[in-house]
Amino acid sequence: MEENRSQIIYLYPVPPYNFHISASIFRDGDPEVRIYENGIYYQAIQIKNNYFLIMVKSPGTVEKPIIEVAVVPENNCNDDIIIDIIKQVSQIFSISDNLLQFYSDLNSDPVMASLSQLLFGLKFPTTPTIFEALVDSIIEQQISLSVARQLQYRLIKRTGHLIKFDKSNYFCYPVPFILANTPVHIYRECGLTTRKSEYIIGVSQMIADHKLDIEKFKSYSDINQIIDEMCSIRVIGRWTAELTILRGMHRTDAFPAADIALRRMVSKRFFHGEKISTNEVRDIGERMGKWKGFAAAYLEFAELLDIP
Repeated sequence: MEENRSQIIYLYPVPPYNFHISASIFRDGDPEVRIYENGIYYQAIQIKNNYFLIMVKSPGTVEKPIIEVAVVPENNCNDDIIIDIIKQVSQIFSISDNLLQFYSDLNSDPVMASLSQLLFGLKFPTTPTIFEALVDSIIEQQISLSVARQLQYRLIKRTGHLIKFDKSNYFCYPVPFILANTPVHIYRECGLTTRKSEYIIGVSQMIADHKLDIEKFKSYSDINQIIDEMCSIRVIGRWTAELTILRGMHRTDAFPAADIALRRMVSKRFFHGEKISTNEVRDIGERMGKWKGFAAAYLEFAELLDIP
C-alpha cells in the first residue's frame, strides 16, 4: 500500500462546523486504530471487502467549512467505493447537523447557551455502524470510559483487519462474523471479563446469522420502540441501548440518564457538584426537549476539553 497515491475527496458540511473541536474526542486515541493529531484524523475503514486508510482534515473555516479526505490506496477507489466513503465520513463527522436550530431552541437555558458559545460549531461524531456503538457500549458497562477505550483498542488490534501505510499499521473495526468467531480467551487476553466476552460473541453471532438486523433501528421514528426492542435482547439493558442510540444512530432525543459520567457532568453544570439521582438527570434531559442528545454530547465535550 505504501506505493499508492491518495484519492482526494472534498465534503462541504452544513455551517457552522468546527472540525478541530469535533475531532478532538479522538486526540487521545490509538494511532493504530483511530486518532486525531496535528490537525489530521486517521482511521482504517472497510468498504465492500476493500480496506482503506482515510486521512481527514479541514482547510475551511467554521462559517465556510470544507473537509478534505485523502484515501489510500487510490487504485481501488471506483465510483461506488467513493460514494460509500463519502457516506461513511459524512456519518462519522455528522456533517449534516443543523446546529443553528439547536442553538436557537436552547438559547434560553443559561448552561447550554454558554456551552454553545464555547463549543460553537461542534458536531459530535457517530460510529460508522450501530454494531460498533453496541459493542463499545457493552465493553463500557460498569467501568470508566478511559479504561474501556483501552480495552476496545486492544480488541480491535487483535481481531481487526490490518493494513499498512507509510511503514505504519492500521486496524479496521472487526465485523460481526469475526467477533462472533473469536474465542473467549482472546477477549480475556484483551482485558474483558468472561461475561462481556460472551455478550459480544452472542450479539455478534445473531447479527452474522441475520437473526438480528440492528441497522434497521435507524428507520424507527419512535426512540422508545428502539429501546424496547433492543432491551428484549438478553445482553442489552436500557443504559446500553440509550448509549448505542446516541453514538450509533446520532439521535438528538437519546439521553443515557443512568450513565455515571453524564450524571457527574449534569451535577457539575446544573447542581453545583451536588449528588443527584438518575431521575434528576433525566429531568434535565427533558428540559432540553428534542435536543437532549446534543446536550449530552456538549456536556461530554465540555468535560473532555476542560471547559470551566
